[in-house]
Amino acid sequence: MSLRLFISALAVAFGLSAAACGGGSSPAGPGPGPAPTPAPTPTPDPRVGMPVGPITSFTIEPRIVEPDVRFPARDAQGRFILFREERVDVDGTQRNAGNQICAWINPPTYLINGLSVAFNTSNGVVYRRGSSQPFLLKLNMERPGTFSVRATIDGVQSNTLEFVVQ
Repeated sequence: MSLRLFISALAVAFGLSAAACGGGSSPAGPGPGPAPTPAPTPTPDPRVGMPVGPITSFTIEPRIVEPDVRFPARDAQGRFILFREERVDVDGTQRNAGNQICAWINPPTYLINGLSVAFNTSNGVVYRRGSSQPFLLKLNMERPGTFSVRATIDGVQSNTLEFVVQ
C-alpha cells in the first residue's frame, strides 16, 4: 500500500471515529435545560406519633447553658440564682392525664414578669434570645435584678419561676 493510500485510509477512519463519538457535528436538538431547583423538604410535624392530649399539666424548669451547663441553685426565698452574662434555657414539658408527654395544638407562650416579651428584646435584667424550638425560652442575663417566668399552652398555665440575677 502506498503511503498516500495509507494516509487517506487513516483520515477516513479517523473521521468516522470522530463522528461516532459526536465530534464534528452539531446536536440534533437543544440540550437539556438548567437543572430543576429541588423543592424544599417540609419540616416534619414533631407531634406525629405522640400520645394525644388534651394537655392537663405544663411544667417549666430552668437550665444554665453557658458558661457551664448546670441547674441553678436557689436562695433562701426559693428563687433561682443566676449571674450576669449567663445564658439560661427555660424548658417546658406538657403532659396528658396519663402523665405522658403529649401532642399540643398551639405552641407555648412564655411571659416574663407577666408580659409577652418579643424575641431579641430586653427588659433591662434579662434579654430574650430567638429560638427555633417553641418549648425553649432562651435568655441572657444582663444586669442584677429579679424577674419571673411562666407559660401557657393550650389554655393550661405552667408553674411560675422566680429568678434573682446577681
